[in-house]
Amino acid sequence: MKWNTKDIKVYQQQKQYVDTVLIPLLPMSPGKELARSVTQSEYSMAISDELERMYQGRLIVSLPFTYQPVGSYESVLDQLNQWIHAWREDGIKHVVLVTSDSEWRSYETALSGTLIWLAAVSLSTMEPKERMNICSQIAQDLAPIFKKEWS
Repeated sequence: MKWNTKDIKVYQQQKQYVDTVLIPLLPMSPGKELARSVTQSEYSMAISDELERMYQGRLIVSLPFTYQPVGSYESVLDQLNQWIHAWREDGIKHVVLVTSDSEWRSYETALSGTLIWLAAVSLSTMEPKERMNICSQIAQDLAPIFKKEWS
């Protein structure tokens, strides 16, 4: 389920079947790092969309958690863990975080969810079919992480 009115209505009616939220972690870096943060964000969202397609009915993709990657991530981490706590209070059992920002790996143990870090690939130069194939393959490669999370 995606973050739109139609899917959220379904989520609210079918909560007992949806036990996982996927939260894309998207950096927002204006200035010289802008292109890099856009590439990371596009890739994380494309993979999130493909995972949503694969696990439709069991997984909901949250509104992306957008942050400015400057200095320590401590304050950002606190806010993210508050988001995760809110989802858990709503009945979500499993929280999966998807990002291409390698800095999150340093904070993995402090996160209240499962982190998936993916090295960003620029999708902007690919043909739509090639892009779809790559995202589908990556999502398939991530299936064991979800199976472990759900076991």
